[in-house]
Amino acid sequence: EVTATVVGIVVGAGVQLSDGTGYVYVYNGGAVTFGDTPVAIGDQVVVTGAKGAYYGSPQITDVASITFVDAGNDVPAFVPTLIADLFGEDPYNTTVHSNPVTVTGVLELDGTDIYFIETDANNEAYRVLIYYKSDDAKMTELMALEGKMVSADIFTYGYHDGYKAWRATINSTAVITSADLTDEQRASYEIATVDLGPLDAITDDMTLVETTNQGSAIVWTTSDAATITEAGVVTRISGSDVPAVLTASVTIGTATVTRDFDVVVKDADYVPEGMPVADALGKDDGEVLYVEAVISNIIGNNTVLQDEDGTAIIIYSSSLISDNGLALGDKIIVRGTKDTYYGVHQLGSVDVLAIVSNGNAILTHTDLTVADIVGDIAGYQGHNFELTGLVVIEKDNGHGYATLGDGAGNNVVLKLNSIPYAEALWAVDDLVDLSVVAWDVYYGDNRVYVYGYPEITDQETVDYIAFDYYVTETATADITLDAMDEDTGVVIAWTSDVEATISLAGVVTQPAIGETEVVVTLVATFTLNDATATATYTVTVPALVAATPDIFFSEYIEGSSNNKAIEIYNPTDAAILLDGYVINYYNNGSDTVTKSYDLAGITLDAGDVYVICTDTYAGPAICDEIQTYGDEDAVVFFNGDDAMELMKDSVAIDVIGLVGQEGDDGTLWVVGTGATQNYTLVRAPSVNAPNGTFAPTEWVVYAEDTFEHLGSHTVD
Repeated sequence: EVTATVVGIVVGAGVQLSDGTGYVYVYNGGAVTFGDTPVAIGDQVVVTGAKGAYYGSPQITDVASITFVDAGNDVPAFVPTLIADLFGEDPYNTTVHSNPVTVTGVLELDGTDIYFIETDANNEAYRVLIYYKSDDAKMTELMALEGKMVSADIFTYGYHDGYKAWRATINSTAVITSADLTDEQRASYEIATVDLGPLDAITDDMTLVETTNQGSAIVWTTSDAATITEAGVVTRISGSDVPAVLTASVTIGTATVTRDFDVVVKDADYVPEGMPVADALGKDDGEVLYVEAVISNIIGNNTVLQDEDGTAIIIYSSSLISDNGLALGDKIIVRGTKDTYYGVHQLGSVDVLAIVSNGNAILTHTDLTVADIVGDIAGYQGHNFELTGLVVIEKDNGHGYATLGDGAGNNVVLKLNSIPYAEALWAVDDLVDLSVVAWDVYYGDNRVYVYGYPEITDQETVDYIAFDYYVTETATADITLDAMDEDTGVVIAWTSDVEATISLAGVVTQPAIGETEVVVTLVATFTLNDATATATYTVTVPALVAATPDIFFSEYIEGSSNNKAIEIYNPTDAAILLDGYVINYYNNGSDTVTKSYDLAGITLDAGDVYVICTDTYAGPAICDEIQTYGDEDAVVFFNGDDAMELMKDSVAIDVIGLVGQEGDDGTLWVVGTGATQNYTLVRAPSVNAPNGTFAPTEWVVYAEDTFEHLGSHTVD
């Protein structure tokens, strides 16, 4: 139980508290309240909960109660602090967590991530990352200051090894100041962000980059060309390691700055050594470790390393295997930082130092049962198991997980879609055999990851492909009718009872204006060797409708930084009162509305436009509505993978992108020679009505940050 004053707020997650003797973070999920009233800065509260830690940062979790005492209490002042001093702390043994500090650095944006970059006398970089659950308005204010020297009041939020940065939150009360960079500051910042990777065990030639990330030329010199040249060519000698210094120089304007990189070129006979996983598990989080072990499993982005007895640790990386040409059974030596993530022991920021050998034996438990996993899931974390005769207890718990067990109450959960055919073929009380990795306790359940499952018969294969295959129920555009399932080799043959409306190639021809809709029956026959299955799909193809003049999206600007705007045009010959019209914004492929902007009360004159811009839009001052990132109805902070809808009386009459889809490739929709990301799109003059189906051919593409067309529109 803690009695303290609220000094900071992490939006939707918790608060920072101080009682005059120190600081602590309270994590309370959605929002911290007493009764129905949100906690405010300066409130004194009594909090009861459990002590915990997150990335080394002490916190109160499992909050049982928050009791309001009084309001308006004084809060501690923010203390000017060097970011480098934060890096001098042991993040797993320090009192600087949740402290109010003022930091200064060059503001850098990486997508929506906001960094403060401070440099030292050798032009080394130290980073603070603003946590995304900070105050929206202050986040927007910071994003407008990209490339400037910025000072801001923040609360420390723990060091994150994955970002190689101290994280921090920023409150609505924060003071933010900024100034343009001098040539020397810009050069220092640019050279500080050059990353050559680990330099303490060089064994191969190095790639020395020729420019900074911002495009400034880098000149390299070396202290010992016999060991490493200014082009990065390495010469190793037998008998000793050789240190050297690479110096990078960058000139901007009248300022030239240098940065030294200390390099150790390893002995020609050097073979790295690593500790076993068992020893690594005994080390403290935050320690940099050298580990030697065998790759025992690869599941998605997770690579499992094991000792001979199966003791395991996890590496989470999307590129570890592909970048290093690794495979199951490889014994490797890696360097990484010990960490524990929700109970899972991990190595972060991993570098592969050596592949010791290939084809090593992998321990898989065949004599243990699900009861053994349940009895000691922490001890068996990362171990491989072959389990037979598992009983399907529940096929789907509503969150995509199936529950399986031994029928005696010893149960595990696993992702149902990790077995491709499970949804179609499994039933409660079925007995199944699986190969799994014991993983963690997930919302109170013992979770395993599946890496092997029995092959199924040809008939079962066509049955589950037929079960899974989806065809839309309504079509106004061509649909995909696959000829084969590439994963299984199942051949698919189609029939259509109205080929003039939906052909066997999926070409859709809508009935003419004034005609009735056509209901088409498609039959798919799935074949694998001698096994077959059929599925019938009913698709309604509505008749074409005459384009009804109405307002529509006439311009879309997705420019640099937050240079974003959307324009609506009235093509009719009369003013339109926009009651009943709403703009919906769908973030990152969401199929539910993220934010909406209601146009009610606005009258849009004939031939006129209505323009909505971000508050950091840098074009001509012609915006009718300016939105900030934190506005509840802000719909203009879109990226290339965010769908937009113009609604009339709850019906989508015009769209950009496709709701429920994260672009064509996960980042954007292609539009002619451009895209919905980093371009300006203007509706073609031939378009004089909205279109409820996104049609890239209706748009004219212009270069990023083209603003000259905004504020007016014409049609043929």
